[in-house]
This record gives sequence, C-alpha cells and structure tokens, in this order.
Amino acid sequence: MATAREKPMTPASDQIMVVIRSANERTEKWCLECVAEQDAPGRVIIIRDHPFAKALTTGIDIALDADCQWTLFLDADILLTSSAIETFLFVAAPYDVFEIIPRALDRLWGEPISRGIHFYRTRYLQDARRHISLDPRISKPESHMVRRM
Repeated sequence: MATAREKPMTPASDQIMVVIRSANERTEKWCLECVAEQDAPGRVIIIRDHPFAKALTTGIDIALDADCQWTLFLDADILLTSSAIETFLFVAAPYDVFEIIPRALDRLWGEPISRGIHFYRTRYLQDARRHISLDPRISKPESHMVRRM
C-alpha cells in the first residue's frame, strides 16, 4: 500500500519524485526525515508493497503520474546527507541517461556501496517498466530491469 506525504514545492522540487521503499525497517522514519530536510526534497511517497517487484511497479506508476524530471528510489534503510538530492540533481542534469547510481557509505563495512539508491530520469521509466519481471526466481527485479534497458 502506498502512503502519500507531499511537501510544498520549492523551485527545484518540481524536478524530483522520491519513492521510499519500506519493508517496515526501523529506519523508515529517519529516512523520511532525511529526505524532508533536503534543500530540494521533491515530492515524497512511501511504498510498502510486496513482493519487491510489485513495489517497483507501483513506484514507477506513481513517478510517471507525478511527471517530474527525475525519480529517486530509496530503500528505507538509507539515510541521506542534507545535500544529497541537490547533489544528485547537479551531477545528473547534464547527461541524458536512464539511471545514475549514487553510492552510500555502509557503516558496517566502512566503505561505499551501490545499493538502495537509484536515481532515474523519469521519461525512461515507461520503457523500463516493461522489463520488470514478476518471476520469483529473479532475486533482484530492479537490477534485472536496469540490465535490460
């Protein structure tokens, strides 16, 4: 089930839709707070659908309806720094790419990882949606989708 929580628009926030995917992580509230504290927080929604492929499909549908330039899919156990979204927008803006994968600092391993954050150019999500597999043997439906783009 998706739960909407939109913030007032700021000049940059009409560029981005933030989709937080939650499996009831204890960090969900902190994740939402980190997004809300951004300089350009965008529109924010939490998705709690299962299985993951359904959450991915729901998130893409919501992003397409929002019609923002960018869509940030964020796992609820990811806590953004205060300028993360503004940095993503700055880095991604000059490039006509489907996805930019920001890295997160994994506190357990003490090194950057490429999991839990996916920054998409929304106009490509309609095509990407066709590549989502509901096959339970595919353990990473988002990676599967991205590889097929």
